[in-house]
Amino acid sequence: MVLLRYRSLWLLVFISAFICLLLWLPARWLTAWLQTASKGHVELIEVAGTVWEGSAQLSISPISANLNPFTQEGKIILPERLSWRLYKSPLLLGRLEGDLHFGKRPESHFKASFRSWSLAAGATALPAAKLRALGAPLNSLAPGGWVDLNWQELTGTSSSIKGQIEAFWSDASTKLSGSAPLGDYLLTLQLEKQTVQLDLKTQRGRLHISGQGQFGNGVANFRLVSKSADQYHEELSAVLNMLGRRQNDEYILQIGS
Repeated sequence: MVLLRYRSLWLLVFISAFICLLLWLPARWLTAWLQTASKGHVELIEVAGTVWEGSAQLSISPISANLNPFTQEGKIILPERLSWRLYKSPLLLGRLEGDLHFGKRPESHFKASFRSWSLAAGATALPAAKLRALGAPLNSLAPGGWVDLNWQELTGTSSSIKGQIEAFWSDASTKLSGSAPLGDYLLTLQLEKQTVQLDLKTQRGRLHISGQGQFGNGVANFRLVSKSADQYHEELSAVLNMLGRRQNDEYILQIGS
């Protein structure tokens, strides 16, 4: 009877310790899982809090996972800190559910199961200088200004995604264009299953650019048309030459057919 009592006591201690461990799992445990799930393209750094409620800087590697870990070259580290809160009860039904937000922006609700996931509308922003990590031609242009990212509800499965993402580049500038901004530009990404439709438009500015394209399902094409008003052509010639080949008063960049 005494032995049974001690076994019951140790079992209770073990269960209590296990529950406490689950409740206080450090948020850094998410880092390795996220890196593996994203194949090295997404990483959490400067992690704080627990798995259930924490925060971190979000690092995105759009080009390659084989990057210099000391210089952070090739990585986009979003300046607004990512915060999250997970609900425990949906886990009993095999679902992951919670809220996340960047900085002091409104929360976006998310759900995930073995078959699908969804993320409510949200936003964040970053200096355009961080876009150099996307490679040519942005790394040569040394972009300046500010980029606001907004997304409508995103839904997806393991093999597809649906939704819309907008990137608004305000007061855009480059090292080739002088100190005055080039203008404001809006890039819209329309995600549908395994394809991405791109639409780039000029909102205002000295440099007028427009582009349309599609990527996915074995298709890769994009056409960019750039031009400037006559009074700005000479001072913007270096930028225009990087954006495509001249055809009359326009500069054309064609990717794919």
